[in-house]
Amino acid sequence: SIHADVRREALTEVQAQIGEPWATPLLYEFFHDADPGLRKDAFEFAVKRNKELPPLEAAVRSRYSDTRLLAIDGLFKKHMKAAQAVILTVLADPVAAVRLAAIDALVDDEAADALKTALNAEHPDVRVRAAGALARFGDPAALAVLRELAFAPEPTDPSKVPTWKALGETALIGLTALGDPSVFPDLLKLLDSPHANVRQPAAISLIYCTPSDGLPAVRTALGHADPAVRVYAAQTLALKGDVTVHPLLFTAEAEKLISVGGQLNAVAALGPNGSAKLAPFLDSADESIRQRALVLHLLLELAGTDGTPDLLLQALSAKAPRTRLVAAQGLEAFHDSATFREFVQKTVNDRGDETAWKISPEVIDELAAVLSFGDPLVRALACSTTQHFAVKEQARWNQVWGVFAKRNAKAVAAALGRMKVVKSKLYQVELRELAFGAYVGLVREQGSGTATPAVIRVRQTALARIHTIATADKTYARPAQPVLTQALSDPNQPVRMQAFEHLQSLGVSKTTLGAESLEAGFTDLGVKGLELLTDDTSSRDGEAVLERVLLSRTDDLATEAAKLLIKTRKTVPVATTALDAVYEPLRIQAVNWLAAEYDDSADAQKALRGAVNSRYRKVREEAAFALATKKDLAAFDTLAALLKEATDEER
Repeated sequence: SIHADVRREALTEVQAQIGEPWATPLLYEFFHDADPGLRKDAFEFAVKRNKELPPLEAAVRSRYSDTRLLAIDGLFKKHMKAAQAVILTVLADPVAAVRLAAIDALVDDEAADALKTALNAEHPDVRVRAAGALARFGDPAALAVLRELAFAPEPTDPSKVPTWKALGETALIGLTALGDPSVFPDLLKLLDSPHANVRQPAAISLIYCTPSDGLPAVRTALGHADPAVRVYAAQTLALKGDVTVHPLLFTAEAEKLISVGGQLNAVAALGPNGSAKLAPFLDSADESIRQRALVLHLLLELAGTDGTPDLLLQALSAKAPRTRLVAAQGLEAFHDSATFREFVQKTVNDRGDETAWKISPEVIDELAAVLSFGDPLVRALACSTTQHFAVKEQARWNQVWGVFAKRNAKAVAAALGRMKVVKSKLYQVELRELAFGAYVGLVREQGSGTATPAVIRVRQTALARIHTIATADKTYARPAQPVLTQALSDPNQPVRMQAFEHLQSLGVSKTTLGAESLEAGFTDLGVKGLELLTDDTSSRDGEAVLERVLLSRTDDLATEAAKLLIKTRKTVPVATTALDAVYEPLRIQAVNWLAAEYDDSADAQKALRGAVNSRYRKVREEAAFALATKKDLAAFDTLAALLKEATDEER
């Protein structure tokens, strides 16, 4: 029928009788329907009913590209060779969006065998993507296609130039990933191309495709007319270990082209000799860069050969508190190589509030060894893998590192062979002293009430380490006390309560700790202090302390003191005393307490009646209202006086 609504009824009938032998072939016919809604509904019904390949195989033969795209997506999700074989049949699709979706599905699925088959595809845009993917895996089979498309002559037909440029640029990106030095002479020629999107990708490819004997030619490119070519030439030399060109990577011109991560890779190429240049990255505005720089410090220290924690000490000067905390913890562990190795592994895998990663100690050793003992370019490539530490899931890192380790197996093995256990030149007591000082600095940085959980966690960890050190070594108990005492004033409750507990654990006298807790100015801590002050004293002395606090304090601690005193003196006597407290909310609370006891206590009645003569107007008012509620005539005179004086219309 030419009417979509009639065909819709037919589809509904097919779906209702799908168990009949004739129904499934007819359902697949709807994949060719002119109505996109019908096509989509038919496809969704078909794949929901049959989880195998037949409906997807039928859908890739649809006359309409939207249905073919749905089929490709469904085939990709199968992650199986049979599905990949079906996708291969779509690589010749006349619609570019469809065939590119097909090759991208194979790329994302890392279907190496299918990608090799795709190298012979009809369309060059498919071939170049397949070759680029294989190049990332280091497969030399990609070279022929990439070379063909990267160095193809410019077409004389102007209408074909945009496609030629796009294919050439993509091919050059593939050559960059492959890193085959055999293309070096051809890359040099492209530096003279009149097209920026040809010569600049070629200059980038030089970074990874330049042989050692090609460096003089690259150096001449430092004088190129194109600023981008000059910068990438400098980057090429830097990643070959040339220290003299490093300043060129940090100019305003270079920063427009090279990311901070790229600059970090260039510094990593210098290995331990360039460790001082790592320091600025610890203070980067980009948190992921700060984290990568910190990891590099730890890994280089792990593979260090001089037995001194120079890089950990360097990290202690960073701005970020977490960086300094990690450096201090590293110093504590540095005295023993096994302990330090375990610490580095734990830190690399740490993801804060997220689930920790599980990178094995052996892999961390490999990364540390390559960064320390590999060739400059291999160091840079190893450093570039750490960008994936910023991703939540570990799978991407595993994939990238697996490819790197396979492609550079000899370099990794050689670097591991040079990695030796080196005994620390500093004694544990010296390292502990350095760490203790760092923890003190972290605690003394007063927190703010708006601190994030991560910031609070840093301060809590520093407090815990101070307490642990002071507990293990009594010589630190005395210097730890003023630091912990200062932390009692932290605006974040978890921090100040932890400091309180640590001071108790270190044996600070109850009198001293109680007094400091009261001075801190926080009700929760003040209550703890009051409990301490009244704990070991006689009943009379303890009550006297609480009475002084409830009468003299001008904050909620006065109320808390009254509540503690009620436990021994009962409500009415304490409330009677509290009527003269300095803190007005406590005076009003005292009236409420007396009113609650009115029916059961003659003393409460007497005190409440006396309150109508208080020197505090608010107390007189509240007492009179409470007595009036109880129909007590003692309220009459006060209420009458209040009415006479009243200026508040509501009253």
